[in-house]
This record gives sequence, C-alpha cells and structure tokens, in this order.
Amino acid sequence: MKKALVIFFLFVFRGDVFLQISFSSGESAWEFSSLFSSYYSHHVLNSSAANQPTNTLKLKDARFKLKGFYKNRFSYTFEFDVIDALNRSFLGDDPALLEANFTWNGPVDLCFGFGKTPYSLSSMIPFKARGFWQRSSLTNGTLFYRRDLGLTLSKSFLNKKLKVFLGGYSGSGGWVLQHMSSPSEIPEAMARVEFSPLGYITNTAFDLENTARPLFKVGLNACYSNKSTPLTFALDSTLPGDYFLHLTNGSKTGYGADLMFKYKGLSLLGELHQFALQPNDSNNALFVSQDPLIHNGVVFSGGYTLEAHYLFSKLKYGVSARFEEHNLNDLATGIQRNIRLALHYFFNQRRSSVQFNATHVLEEESLSVLPWKQQFRLGLIHSF
Repeated sequence: MKKALVIFFLFVFRGDVFLQISFSSGESAWEFSSLFSSYYSHHVLNSSAANQPTNTLKLKDARFKLKGFYKNRFSYTFEFDVIDALNRSFLGDDPALLEANFTWNGPVDLCFGFGKTPYSLSSMIPFKARGFWQRSSLTNGTLFYRRDLGLTLSKSFLNKKLKVFLGGYSGSGGWVLQHMSSPSEIPEAMARVEFSPLGYITNTAFDLENTARPLFKVGLNACYSNKSTPLTFALDSTLPGDYFLHLTNGSKTGYGADLMFKYKGLSLLGELHQFALQPNDSNNALFVSQDPLIHNGVVFSGGYTLEAHYLFSKLKYGVSARFEEHNLNDLATGIQRNIRLALHYFFNQRRSSVQFNATHVLEEESLSVLPWKQQFRLGLIHSF
C-alpha cells in the first residue's frame, strides 16, 4: 500500500504527466480529475483603499471532478471546490459546488441540475483554458449568473458546425442552493446559437490544436427574467451583487454576440453585451438616487471585450492581451476601461501552466468596487 501511494504522488506532481483516473464496469464508465491553482498578487492601491493589503498569497482552487457515463446515453457530472468550501463560500457567484447535473443524450440533449448557463463564450470557456486569472466584468457573473439550477436543451447540426442551446433557470445562481430565489419562482430564460461554418472549433482561449486552416465561430446570446419579489420579503442583502445587477424585483433583458478566430497558434476573441434592467421599486439602488423616470425607469448596462492569444507551437510559451470597456450603469458617471497582459509557460501536455498577469485600469467608472489601479499576479494552474 505504501509503495502504491508513493507512485501515485510521483505521478501527481511530475510536471510532464497528465493523470486522469478512469475505470469502467460493463456498460458504465467513470472519470476522475482535479485541478489546483495558487497565486501571488501585488496591487497598486487607490488612495481610498490605503488600508487594504497590497500583497496577497492565495490558494485559489482545489477542485475535484467526477464524470459518469452509461451506455453513451446518460452521463452525470459532480465538481466541488474544497477551498471555497473551507471558506464557507457555498452561496453567491462563487459557490463551492461547481457542477451537479445529469444529462440524457438523445435527439435533443437534456441536462438538468446545477452547472454553467449557456450565455457568453468567454463564460463557457473552462478556467484553465481561458488565458487570464480573472474574467472580464462582463462575463464573470456580474451581469448574469454563470452557474444556476435549471434545465438546458441543446442540439448540434451540420456535423457540429451549428449548435443551439435553450434553457430555463432559477435566476438566483448559487443562492438557489439555499433556496434564496424570489418567491415568484419564475424561471429565467436563456438561449444561445453558435455557428462555425468552416469546421468545429474548441472552446479554449488558445489555439492548442495549431489549426492548419482558419476557423471561426460566431455566437448570439439572449436572456430574460422577470421577478416579482414583495419588498417585505426577506432576502440576503448581497443577493443583488456588488452593482445591484441581479434584480430580485423587476425584469432584465440581455443580449450579446461573440466571435472567435483561430489559425496557426493565433486566436482572437471579441464579445459585446447589453442589458436592460427595469426595477419594480422606484427606490432601487440601480437608480443611484436619480429620477427613475429617466429612460422610462430602465437602466442599461453593457460593454465589450477584445482578446488576442498566441501560442508558440514549437515552444511551451504563450502570450495574451485583453482590452475591456464597460458601463455597468448608464445613470452613473464614468466608463471603465482596463487592459490586461499575460505570459504563460505550459507543461503537463499543456494542461497546466505558470501564468503571469499584469492589469492596468485606464479609466474608472464611479461605481467601481476595485480597490486598486494596477495588479500583478503570478501563479500556477495544475490539473491532473
């Protein structure tokens, strides 16, 4: 037994080995994998945040994932983050439970349970394959819940060149794990269509396949929710989010588009999103103490992001750059503009990496909750 444990740990911590435990029994099969990430960050703080720490050393993730299959017809996924569980982060935008769902593969694939919602390509790209430590504010869960409880229908056409997603969700994200949804219980609707006319293209920020011919994918997204929570109904005060964009009493309509291009190690990604929010209560924080009749009681939120990634095919290095511009509340003053650069060293068959990010705030909107104007982050993402 002791010898077996020694061999296991040698495989886990060797940088050039990818370990995924798979086993089967009859017509059933299971796969177990995990991911660890840790980083060190240095911040150049705003004058108003002088009392906050400038340096942070953090163990970010310790994820464990189990996938099960039966007769190529049924599958289930369970993924859990131990770090978030230890931090008691069971709710909100970053729950310890990442996936807990069941899928039936038929003429139309049906997935029921808790997991990612089909909105925004950047949001759907896995953490280890996205190219940056942090997602843009447009796609990190600020505007919409990236994970939620519900039912997703999906169907591929034209040899996977066209794929359609339709879904209904609680509209409360991770809060639904504690039944923190509004008492109206009206599902949030989401839809996505993506088309790659030249061939199937993977959901990774980098062109890991070093595609020999140009490939691109266009995606269109839409979502709608309408909740009617009585003002006397007790909800957690943090449920609406830092910018109050997760409406608990009112309607929200969102739409967006994304474009991905890959060719010989180069990949480009652009996204554009716009949301219209109409609170039912005239004293909602979204109105930032202004007359709710402005824009007929509707608040607009949105922006765009542009990314470029290049993977040196004969080396283990990659570079990334991202520009983002957004206005999370058109009634508030200012526009947020950030630029982010990244350097990558890949190993473990490019499933793991050492990653350095540098972020600079070019312009800050008045509602920004960022305590810093510059951030430098160096860390390790290791999957096995």
